[in-house]
Amino acid sequence: MRIETASHADLPAIAALHAENWRREYAGLLPAEALQGRLAPYMVRRWGAAALTGATVLVARAATDLAGFVALKPDHPDGLLVDNLHVAASARGRGLGRALMLAAAESAGDRPVWLLVFDGNHATRAIYRGWGGQEGPVFEDNILDTPIPARPVRWSSGRELGARLRQVARQAP
Repeated sequence: MRIETASHADLPAIAALHAENWRREYAGLLPAEALQGRLAPYMVRRWGAAALTGATVLVARAATDLAGFVALKPDHPDGLLVDNLHVAASARGRGLGRALMLAAAESAGDRPVWLLVFDGNHATRAIYRGWGGQEGPVFEDNILDTPIPARPVRWSSGRELGARLRQVARQAP
């Protein structure tokens, strides 16, 4: 596995992986019409030519296939925003999400790191708590024209997050 900066040529594969994960993971959280009708045009806009402007997107490759990605907004006033973190279903359970998050943590350095997660996404929330993330209060987000409860997860710094991720990696079977 290798992690590298995404190029414009990677954007269609990123969009496809992102949409596939949303359809699978959010089927019980978002209405079917949102995931079937509104998702495709959203992903086309989200991962169009401007997707790499003002953001850093890192991709993980297993051989030549895209296995995951993390999208970062480094200039957010509250710290490094992890805008998206997704791993292909076929690549899960190998520490790839942790490796992508470690790359994010290293780029943050002493700055805080944060992200938003759907409140009903219990499995992912548990992972972030295991990585030392501190959950904030629930608020109403709007995804695909659908209100959905979400919450922020924060780490005081990229160094703190990186240390925790390295600790978790050492404990992994």
